[in-house]
Amino acid sequence: MFALGLLSWMYHRPTEGTERWLTSKFARKPDIAAANIAAYRAGFNFGETTEDFAVSYEVAPATFPAGTYRNISGNLALSYGLIAAAQQAYLPLYLGSYPITPASDILHELSRHKNFGVRTFQAEDEIAGIGAALGAAFGGSSRSPPPPVPVWRSSPRPSASPSRSNCRS
Repeated sequence: MFALGLLSWMYHRPTEGTERWLTSKFARKPDIAAANIAAYRAGFNFGETTEDFAVSYEVAPATFPAGTYRNISGNLALSYGLIAAAQQAYLPLYLGSYPITPASDILHELSRHKNFGVRTFQAEDEIAGIGAALGAAFGGSSRSPPPPVPVWRSSPRPSASPSRSNCRS
């Protein structure tokens, strides 16, 4: 909360909404609410009184034309990007991953898109996920660098030649 208070000062953000949210979030635990608000205010006051910051910033509200917008997380964007890249390259996508926060969302999202040729494998640990990707690579499939936790690879489109090790029906 201290850091949030400091950032609120640094970017000239109003504090009332955050304090109202903290009060409602911890309504059943008023001591916790009071401690969070005190830490939040301490961060704001630190920014106000310290000489460590030569400047503060004001971000003007963005002006968007009327329309429908989508809020998307980084993991969802990565999942969609992997699917789009595999589709553009005519490659099926394979993800061998150990479900661990925050990367679990990638596994969950990709598992919803089997209609795009996506295959997912939930490993029992990181080593098994890496082993699955290595096995796919040694089996003749091409691979790409994985995100920090999940391991994924793309394999070429099935060939007409039955001698290729990555042929799938």
